Amino acid sequence: MTEESGKGIGPAFRRFLTAVVILALAAAVVWLASERNSHHYFLQADGRRVTVGRGWFAPAGHGPFRPRDPALARAYQPFTLPEGVAGPAADGEEFDDRGELDRRLGALLLDSAKARLARGDPQRLARGIAYLDQAARLEQLSSDERGRLSSLRSEVAYFEAAGRIEAGLAALQEARRLLEQATAGDPAHARAAAELLDRLGPAFDGLLRATRGADLPPAAAPAAVSPSPVPPEARDGG
Repeated sequence: MTEESGKGIGPAFRRFLTAVVILALAAAVVWLASERNSHHYFLQADGRRVTVGRGWFAPAGHGPFRPRDPALARAYQPFTLPEGVAGPAADGEEFDDRGELDRRLGALLLDSAKARLARGDPQRLARGIAYLDQAARLEQLSSDERGRLSSLRSEVAYFEAAGRIEAGLAALQEARRLLEQATAGDPAHARAAAELLDRLGPAFDGLLRATRGADLPPAAAPAAVSPSPVPPEARDGG
């Protein structure tokens, strides 16, 4: 029965089965190659501007990495390297998974932040803070990079504290000026203003003397960094 069934299969049908098997194997190879490529990440530099890419679900090729999660999108948004910080290789860098990408990207952002924080210009400091904010959003930094991030955050805290002290002193001086102005107004308010000045005047003077001898660094204004636009069809950042 088996021999007769086998004899009933013609050459054309055998060729058809062979073609189906070959096509199935080719499709499996393409699918596996596409799956592998979609989990590859890329760093590229256009001059000083660094961009992050992700492989397409195709055997080859990649495009911008645009996660749907806004916080994650900010972690991988393009940024500009300061002068003196070496960027990715001229032909780009490729990574087998997002952990490798995070560690390399984190190192670039931390080096960039350090370069900015080493200078006293408030605008440079603000940009340094923005680098740190972006690095902090990366989920797979190494323990060493987490330590560097914490250390640089501590340095930033010093500059931010200086800015708050300056702002606080300016507010106190303005309040004192307004109280002095109020002493010439309505008698009831003038009396209350004069009493406040009597009570607070020594404290004002003490604060001014204390900060006058302090070598405060320039205040760092917070940098506003907007996330890169994320189109609705953008792929998730898995």
